Amino acid sequence: MRVSLSGRASARLLLAFGLAGVAAGCDSLLDVDNPATYAAEDLDDPSVVPVLVNGVISRFQGSYDELALYSAVISDEAVTGNNFETVQRIDLRQIDKLNSTDVYPVLEYTRAAADSFEARLVRISPDTANRSLGLARVQAYGALTYALMGEFLCEAPVTPGQGAISPDSMFRLAIDRANRAIATATAYKAVAGSAGARADSIISFARVSAARAHLNLGERSQATAFASQVTTAADSMAGLIPGGFQWRSFYDVTNSSNTFFASAIGSTRNLGVDIAFRNLNDVRVRYNRAGGTGHDQATQLFAPYQSPSFSGFTSVGKPDSTGAAFTQSASIRISSALEARYIMAEAQGRTPENIRFLNVRSRAGQVDQSLVPTPPTAPQLAADASDAQYLSFLMDQRRRDFFLDGHRQGDLRRYIRLYSQNFYPTGNHPTANRGTYGTSVCFMPTQAEITGNPGYRP
Repeated sequence: MRVSLSGRASARLLLAFGLAGVAAGCDSLLDVDNPATYAAEDLDDPSVVPVLVNGVISRFQGSYDELALYSAVISDEAVTGNNFETVQRIDLRQIDKLNSTDVYPVLEYTRAAADSFEARLVRISPDTANRSLGLARVQAYGALTYALMGEFLCEAPVTPGQGAISPDSMFRLAIDRANRAIATATAYKAVAGSAGARADSIISFARVSAARAHLNLGERSQATAFASQVTTAADSMAGLIPGGFQWRSFYDVTNSSNTFFASAIGSTRNLGVDIAFRNLNDVRVRYNRAGGTGHDQATQLFAPYQSPSFSGFTSVGKPDSTGAAFTQSASIRISSALEARYIMAEAQGRTPENIRFLNVRSRAGQVDQSLVPTPPTAPQLAADASDAQYLSFLMDQRRRDFFLDGHRQGDLRRYIRLYSQNFYPTGNHPTANRGTYGTSVCFMPTQAEITGNPGYRP
């Protein structure tokens, strides 16, 4: 059987090839004779290495915008006006094996693609794989995917036929994959000559993922060790805008439009900024202040504009001015020197350098820095601030800088674990008759996983 490989479907089909091969005796109705496609046995040919690498990237990018959206909905970033009950119950923090279908499978698909194709790449080129830039990319995407699994999921099986593992175990696997990516990319640099610089961004990408996983585990010194190799004091004082390392997830109108476009734009919009993020007087958290209903014709939605992690963001103008609307092709910053600097600030705690960094970030939120470098209205953290004041200020600046980009779900779970602070919404939902918030903080394996995996024990 031959099938075409294009768009978002390519990663899913490559995943099927990589994990299970192609079953014998396919129904003739599914047979397609297309010379521009790949059969399962073709995937062991060295010439298709770029296809395997791009398959993992495509799988990740095809799901990350959805993960970022659900990170906002389950947390205190956004409310949903979606008319579907399963999505409404995610907003209400009432998570079960049925409404986890929007999150759990996409993480498992991406993880399985990275794991499967990493093994296949090593098998295809056993003598050179350990210094392959393509392999390093796959390993780096695998590292971030495992970190995201630890942040989003209550538990999950990751080995066929075996039981579920904990978020802590997922973070350990993220660190393992990140170290592999760093080793592979470093080996590439050693033999690539002038082209070796191409590996630097992959190494930074992997280091941020490792630092992120260590921070979630509460391992502050290890988090600092990785993050400090990505950012510098000079970066932090410059505000990390626009310079510094960035890794982005890209979208286009042909294959994978950014889901925030449909959620925040038009008469069927279904995403609104939650009350905890409104009236912050910050250019990083802009939204349509007029409000209005959308998909369910009941929820009052203050539709967000692009935040700093999105490619169309603009800081020009006052905090309460109109921002840039989401577009179909808006890319998302998923890893950066800015994140590394925040990881250091949280892991190291209150130091003069970290206080200065956070004050720079606070000024960045007030107005276009090219117009007013140090606006007097920017809240500033005092040099003699207490540890509690420092942590509160850090959490506040971090949520503004990473608004809507997929970090909030992991942050809130970490704040509960490490600091016993819970920022998830509680009480009555702002939409009348929607009900009260539950207590869920993570997504479960789906019913399909529970019934279809003999090794899983719910």
